[in-house]
Amino acid sequence: MLEQFSSEFLRLYPQARVLVAGRDDTTPAARKGFVARCATGDWDAVVITRSSFERIPVSVETRRRFLERRLAELRAAITSSRGLTVKRLELTIARTEERHKRLLATERKDDGVCFEATGLDYICADESHAYKNRQFQTRIPGVGGEGSARAEDMDLKLDYLRCRYGTRIATFATATPIANSLAEMYVVQSYLQPEALERAGVTHFDAWAATFGRTITTLELAPDGGSYRMATRFARFRNVPELLTMFRSVADVRTADELPLAVPLVRGGPRPS
Repeated sequence: MLEQFSSEFLRLYPQARVLVAGRDDTTPAARKGFVARCATGDWDAVVITRSSFERIPVSVETRRRFLERRLAELRAAITSSRGLTVKRLELTIARTEERHKRLLATERKDDGVCFEATGLDYICADESHAYKNRQFQTRIPGVGGEGSARAEDMDLKLDYLRCRYGTRIATFATATPIANSLAEMYVVQSYLQPEALERAGVTHFDAWAATFGRTITTLELAPDGGSYRMATRFARFRNVPELLTMFRSVADVRTADELPLAVPLVRGGPRPS
């Protein structure tokens, strides 16, 4: 896959200087040399696997600043919340503070093997749906937002690039931007256009959901399989034209009808013209 990406890049830009990094380039022994090559070489692109990308961490100082801002946002959310949501936020704050304490307890001198030292200023992430489990707070039942280490790593790196280079710092590519939950639309926007969300007053998920979504209460089979229950799900979009206007400012969407993709025939279906 690395060779395919690099060859496609060179097909589009024949004069480009491309550094292709394999798994061995980010082992503990070779990582410092790879970071030095990134920083000192005049590269137009660095092609690296997702696992290798995740093995290059941000510095302790960058992570500390990120966690401090996250804690400040959570504390601010408590002032505008009530009931069980406050309890949930307080639990999240406690877990985040505990992780912050562990970080400070294990702090070591930076040896230069960190993402900031690579000199990279833009991220192109293929199969970007792998980062959809970004942490966010919500009072809507059944909606995720717990967060994952992979999504937090991407969030940290994008936050660093945004603080240093501005708003145009990433391209995400995926065939399934919204697969399991409407909240995945918010996650993509929070990665790629947080400034637009802030201008619209929908930085927090619940504000976004109140503006662009609605819950639906339906009858569904209970987990025991022997009874039914009424369940409320966040399952419908609204204000779609306004949402698409905002989303299309960062999204280039192509449907199957617009792409000459080879697809298998359906038995009994019409043959392609």
